[in-house]
Amino acid sequence: MKNEITRKSVLTKAMEMDFSEDEKAVIAKMIASLDKRSTKTGVSDKVQAVRDIEMTAIADFLADGKVATATEIANAAGLTVQKASARLKAMIANGTVYNKPAKGKTKAQFSATPFEDVAEDEAE
Repeated sequence: MKNEITRKSVLTKAMEMDFSEDEKAVIAKMIASLDKRSTKTGVSDKVQAVRDIEMTAIADFLADGKVATATEIANAAGLTVQKASARLKAMIANGTVYNKPAKGKTKAQFSATPFEDVAEDEAE
């Protein structure tokens, strides 16, 4: 895997170089500033808080075994379909939402519980 060059990695490497203590203090402040500005997801705390609220609204809608399409979820959570789809994708990645992919004219469906079997769901 190729090493990703980031501002933080460059500044951290600069700390090892021959700089004065005052220069190193400035570099350390720059590194600390980068740490404050972003979270491990790469977005600000404010943006992440909004995303968390949106994902909570989706989780609440899907509670009690409800199954819905992205459009239904978006309408219920007050989001655009694009935002709902992005949040659903993140929730699928962390295992809080499950999906049954689209097949033919049937839209993809989402649920807070795993789908038993695709064949059984289609028979309904």
